[in-house]
Amino acid sequence: MTDTISSGDVSLFISGNRPKTSSTLPVPGKVCGLTDVNVELAIDHTYVGDLDITLDSPDGTRVVLLDRPGVPPSTVGDSSNLVNGSPITYDDAATDDPELLGQGLGNSAPIPATTVFSAGPAPNKLTNLNGEDAKGDWVLTITDNFGADDGTLVSWSLELTGSACITGACCTTAGCVDVSEVECDGSYQGDETTCDEDADGNGVLDACDDLCLETSIPEESVPSVSLGINHFALEDDDYDFDTVVPKGKGPQHSYSIADTHGCSCEQIISQCSYGAGHTKFGCSISVMDAWIDGGCKEEEH
Repeated sequence: MTDTISSGDVSLFISGNRPKTSSTLPVPGKVCGLTDVNVELAIDHTYVGDLDITLDSPDGTRVVLLDRPGVPPSTVGDSSNLVNGSPITYDDAATDDPELLGQGLGNSAPIPATTVFSAGPAPNKLTNLNGEDAKGDWVLTITDNFGADDGTLVSWSLELTGSACITGACCTTAGCVDVSEVECDGSYQGDETTCDEDADGNGVLDACDDLCLETSIPEESVPSVSLGINHFALEDDDYDFDTVVPKGKGPQHSYSIADTHGCSCEQIISQCSYGAGHTKFGCSISVMDAWIDGGCKEEEH
């Protein structure tokens, strides 16, 4: 797959006499195992021979895109101009040499849109990015080596080709998202899991919310005698726990399967090793509240 990420209009000033201008492009984790990286730059700058341009990947690999074309043999470099309307594309499959950008055009002549390979040398070519994952911050840095000319980085983009990252459900404090493992900022639930899967049909999504993945509704074994007052079980085929409501001013509670994170009374009894009374009459209020709060009620063991 190929993913193209653009900076949009950044309009960063490129100051002369060696200051560095950097732009960071955050890339999501869609492409893994890169097989090809191309870069497009839109720059306004007189005297292209003033410029060094590098690209740093999230893994820290540095690529030299441009290395002062025309230096040597000249000490000042090529005098033609980069113009915003004519972007330069860097692609290591290209045959044109970036060292020859502007060659023969003449002083202050605009360089037409063209595609060139990265300047290198070999350890610093775009092809050295192959095998890396795209996710993270990519940093473009432009160094102007001569004080008489300034310019502007208008925009830039990355064309990233590789394999689609395998995705899975990722549980975060904000909820569940389907992302690749490298992009998961939370608890990754495994490759090819999904946030919207509900295998047991209990109305609670499996990945982050369902603590019991094989829930039977209605329950198979609870209550084994009859449902007690203020005791709870799933007796019919909806997602709300059934109970016998007390008469008068006794406590009245209600629970849903979402409240118990997808667990029925019989599953709570099994996981907490509760006694036979709960199996006979359903889970008590204290058992339900303890489970919802994240655990088992110790005195009920």
